[in-house]
Amino acid sequence: NDNYGGDFLPRLQTSLDNYFQLSAKFSLDAEVILVEWNNPIGAVEFQDALNWDHVTIPVRIIHVPGEIHDSLPGSENGPLFFGYGCNVGIRRANGRFVLTSTADIIHSLDMISFISKTTLDNDCFYAAVRHDIDDYGEVVQVRDGEPYLGLHMDACGDFTLMSRERWLEIRGYPEVP
Repeated sequence: NDNYGGDFLPRLQTSLDNYFQLSAKFSLDAEVILVEWNNPIGAVEFQDALNWDHVTIPVRIIHVPGEIHDSLPGSENGPLFFGYGCNVGIRRANGRFVLTSTADIIHSLDMISFISKTTLDNDCFYAAVRHDIDDYGEVVQVRDGEPYLGLHMDACGDFTLMSRERWLEIRGYPEVP
């Protein structure tokens, strides 16, 4: 909740509303876990900053205070550790499968349909390539600060789906600052 990338809360709201709508459309048995990691002093918490009028599935918000972040090696290098944050959610998830995703991802109709209608394999790892949208609504990838029109292969954290059992077996994401 540090306004990463600008307009963070509106992007998160759009992502959540999309997920709630598609989850309802396909009767997806799911929950949403938001990990609020090291909220900046004075930042409004997700519970109060977001509109919850369109919730269709359970939502849990897990707060990881700055004291925890500050106690970790490398905490002086940045306010957020992606791997640690994902692992907090993975370890607390109730589902048989766990999808980790960044806060501003829009899942497609086809993606949620696939997840809801497919018998997922406990021994498979599912990932998806992301597409970025620029300020003009055009699909574009950015690599090293420059527009890039090829496949975007550097965003595995934006959509990673695996059985909870396998997540726990590999101990989640590497916890490296």
